[in-house]
Formats: sequence, C-alpha cells, structure tokens
Amino acid sequence: MADRYLSAASEEADVLVVEQDEQQSDLLCMLLAQAGYRISSCDTGKEALEVAPELLPGLILLAVSLPDMDGFTVCQQLKQIEQVSRIPVIFMADSQNHELEEKGFEFGGIDFIYRPTNDKVLLARIRTQLELKSHQDALEKLVRVRTDTLNQALQELSHSNRSKDRFLDTISHELRTPLNGISGGVQLLNQTRLAPSQAQYLQVIQKSSTHLSSLLESILDFSEASANSLVLQTTPINLVNLLHEVSLLASQRCREKGLYYESYIAPDVSQKLLGDGQKLRRLLFHVLDNAVKFTSKGKVHLQADEYFDGVKHWLQVQVVDTGVGISEGKKNALFAPFHQLDSAFNRQHGGLGIGLPICHAFCELMGGQINIDAQQGVGTVVEISLPFKPYPTISETNEASAAPKKKGKRKCKTVLVVEDNRVNQMVQKGILTKLGYETVFAENGQEALDQVQKEDFLAILMDCQMPIMDGFEATRKIRTLDTTASKLPIIAITANAMSGDRQRCLDSGMDDYLAKPVKMDELKDKLQRWIATY
Repeated sequence: MADRYLSAASEEADVLVVEQDEQQSDLLCMLLAQAGYRISSCDTGKEALEVAPELLPGLILLAVSLPDMDGFTVCQQLKQIEQVSRIPVIFMADSQNHELEEKGFEFGGIDFIYRPTNDKVLLARIRTQLELKSHQDALEKLVRVRTDTLNQALQELSHSNRSKDRFLDTISHELRTPLNGISGGVQLLNQTRLAPSQAQYLQVIQKSSTHLSSLLESILDFSEASANSLVLQTTPINLVNLLHEVSLLASQRCREKGLYYESYIAPDVSQKLLGDGQKLRRLLFHVLDNAVKFTSKGKVHLQADEYFDGVKHWLQVQVVDTGVGISEGKKNALFAPFHQLDSAFNRQHGGLGIGLPICHAFCELMGGQINIDAQQGVGTVVEISLPFKPYPTISETNEASAAPKKKGKRKCKTVLVVEDNRVNQMVQKGILTKLGYETVFAENGQEALDQVQKEDFLAILMDCQMPIMDGFEATRKIRTLDTTASKLPIIAITANAMSGDRQRCLDSGMDDYLAKPVKMDELKDKLQRWIATY
C-alpha cells in the first residue's frame, strides 16, 4: 500500500521507500521521519512507477526483491520516464552480493546498501545523496535561467542583426537612388557644350558624387564583412581590362597630386578568368587609393602576374608606393577597423579607416591573402595573391554552335524601362536616347507585364523594388508567357546592391545586373551584348 506516511499522494516527498516487507518498510520510514524527512512508501514495482511521477521525490530507496518485478526492472523503467529519470536510486538488499551491486549500478542506481545496516551510516548516505541532488537541481535551474537569458539575448541580437540588415538594405537603396540621378545627370551634362567654368563645376560634382558612391560601397562592404554575410559571385572576368580600369583611375589621381604612376601587366596574365570581378575591383581600388592618398611625392607602381601552382591559377598583384610608410609599432593595427595611422585631431589624411579591413575580408573570402611591408618615410609594398578558376576553353566550332544565333537587324529600337522613380526615369531616358534607343516606361511590375504583351521591345531594364509588383515577380511572370516576350533580355537596374542581390536577380530569371548609380558605358555594353543574342 502506498503513502502510509503522507496524507495525500500529491504531497511532496523527500524519500520514496519501495519495500514489500511491511515491517522493514515501517522501521525505515520511522527512522527517516525522525530525521525530519517527508516520506512516502509503496510495496510493489507497479505502484512505484505510478507514484514516482506524481510525488517527484528527492530520492528513491528501492528494494531489489519485490512481488511483481525485481528492483532492477523498476529502476530501468523509472529511468525511461523523463520527469523522474534524474532522481537518484539507492538499492536495498538483504545479503551482500557483488554481482547484485554491479547489476544495480548497470541499471542506473547510484548506491547499494545491505540490511541490517547502521542507522547513522544509512542516514549519512541518504543525506549526502539528497544534498547532491539539491545542488544538482539548483545548478540545473541556474543553467536553465542563464540559458533562457542567453537565448533571449541571442534572439534580441538576431532581431538587431535583422534590423541592421534591413536598415543597411534600405540605406543602400535610398542613397543609391538619388546618387543614380546625380551620376546620370552629370553624364548627360558631359555630353553637352559647357562654358569652361561650368565644366569645372561639373567636374567637382562628378568627383564628389564618385567619392560619395565609393564611401557608400565601403560602408556596406565593411558591414557585410563584419556580419560574415559576404557572398562570392563567380562570373567571367576580363582580367586585363579590369587591371587597366583600376590603373586608369589611379593614374588620374596621381596626375592630380603630381605623382608618377606606372603599371606592368605581365604577358601571361589571362584575358579571361572566373571569379568575383566586383570584389576584385573594390579590393584593388582600396589598395591603390591608400597608395595615392599616403604618397605626397615620388610614384605609385602596380605590377600584375599570373602563375599556376599545379592545382590553382593565381593572380599576384603588387602595389608599391614611396609614401609615408608605417612605423614599426603600428603595423599590428593595420587591419583594425576605424584605425587611422595618423590619429591626431588635425590628421592630414582623411578616410573612414575601413579600407584595409575590407581588403583583408575580401582576400579571405576568395581564399587568398594580403601582405603589407612598409617602412616609415620610405614607402609601402602591398602584395595580394588570389586564386581564380580558368575560363573554360572550347573549340571554335563548338563555341560557334553554342553561342546564341544573332538575329537579323530589327526595326524595333524601343527599350522598356521599369522604374517608379521619376528622376531616374528622366536620367535613363536621356542616357538611352544618347545611345540611340527609344524608351517606354512602366512604373511597376504589373505595368511591365501588361506592356510586353502589347508592344515589341528590344530589351527590358528592370528595377527590383517597386509597388504593386516588384521586379523579381514581374520577371518570373514574363518568363512564363507563351510569346516571344518571354525571351526578352532583362537587365536589372537596381539600387539593391547588397551581397547576394545580383544572384537573386539572376535566380528570378533576369539575364544581367547593374547596380545604381549606372555608368553609361556599362549600360551600353550590356544592352549591345544581350540585344545581339535576342
């Protein structure tokens, strides 16, 4: 019979005694009650399995010999009940037997006692196990509380990171949109006749716009690098052209400062490789920008080589300048974010102090490395090594058969521009007119879907973030049309320029991607390329 020492089975118990011998059970319960423990008892294994989950005692004294099942089986089944699985079990037997002890420990017991036993020893063992259980419960509670606190903090951090990502995405979109208007307006003004003073003012606007755009790119690159959310894009790179492009920008800045610029691109550098051209361009821009910025006299030199180590193709770029260099004590802080080597209030050189951390993050992401050797007052040498995949080579016959067939000359000269911002509409219309195209506008994806089913177009320039229907959904629906419009070249012209946005555009069915602010030459090249294949 259960609960001979408790008024109700629902009342808490310190010790549950499971013993079929009523006299042994009464003596044991009296001893424990006199010691101040709350006791419950039962005389079968079945009762023990029913009572234990209700009482949740601190300890179970379990006789090996029971009428319905042995104590080992009872212990084994108790350990399978989640809420009682951690309650310590002490086995009781009438004769000493090492095999029984081994079996008891094997089935989950923590101690084994034999009758008759010394009452003080028995109470000491029980007290020790109850104290250990109390400490364990307190520790588990503390762990649960701290785990809950940590989980809450992680949720708040995750929410904060999501908010940060949304904020950065919004900032990127909202800043790029007016920058596209400024940049496009400047490009269009450059196509007109201007008085010398007007041309000078326009040059100031253009330089400021370019600088602002570069700062925005750097902030976003650094934010994504800090959040480990940078994504590599593998696309064909015209490596020689890319190197010439960054060299042209650096040489222009050198001329403005009265510096000599020279570059050497080794003959073995591949015309085409596969890799992330955008990040490579940004990486070289930061390195060359620092070289020019911290050099007041002398020269800046860029050298590019390529080699094959038997496994990978490597691009090796070295940038050497005769600038201020770096003192020995400050070399360890080169890749620290927001760290300026000249940190005085009136420091001579501007900048955010995140260029080198971005370079380091890009190199790691691409599986390469960047090394800097500098001497104060002598200059700096930056060496970059990056692995690239070779561009797949196919025979001219296969290449000709694989390439899209060029269509005959089409009478249509109209490009559909899907853009909801009026300033950007005006700029894109001006640029497309200069390039010899006519334009039709749609202010959202639904309008674009309707337009392509009514009119003939050469291509579609698709914004991504628009009301009613965004550019991704519009593209997916255009691709499912049962007309020739489903094959139209679709180029994303978007202010969504976070890492991974390009791939999202391609995954939706777009053919290519341009981030705002858009350069006229880049748009011209992409339109010519894709229209030729339609």
